[in-house]
Amino acid sequence: GTGYSSAQVSSDFNQQLSDNLNQYIGFSLSIPIFNNFRTKIAVRKAKISYENALVNERQSENNLSKIINQAVLDLRAAEKSYNSTRQAFQANQEAFDVLKQRYDVGLANSIELSTSQTNMNKAEFDFIQARYNLIFRTKVIDYYLGKPITFN
Repeated sequence: GTGYSSAQVSSDFNQQLSDNLNQYIGFSLSIPIFNNFRTKIAVRKAKISYENALVNERQSENNLSKIINQAVLDLRAAEKSYNSTRQAFQANQEAFDVLKQRYDVGLANSIELSTSQTNMNKAEFDFIQARYNLIFRTKVIDYYLGKPITFN
């Protein structure tokens, strides 16, 4: 740095600038020792956010696992229902066939035949419903396994 004064009439401008020349070196260091704990709080918040993300990830994995396990149980139940309704339909169909033969020879009346046919129709409806429920449950499992859903 340098300086100039009009009070010094003995020196000209250039002479004053060179006479009043001063040199210095400065160094500044700022260490935030106390910043109202902002940094410490920010670090804690980041750790909490990270832990929350981990908990949310685990919860999502658990929910997916629960959904898949339920889908497997539903498929097993649908298989059992399909097998039992198939057997019930076959039994009602055989009973209807026997009763129709008895009706044809006059050993059964029309009310018995109608009741047997109604029972067979209901068993067939239950069987069809169970079959489509089984197909649906199979497709749900295929979806979770990443297989494309196709209908044959």
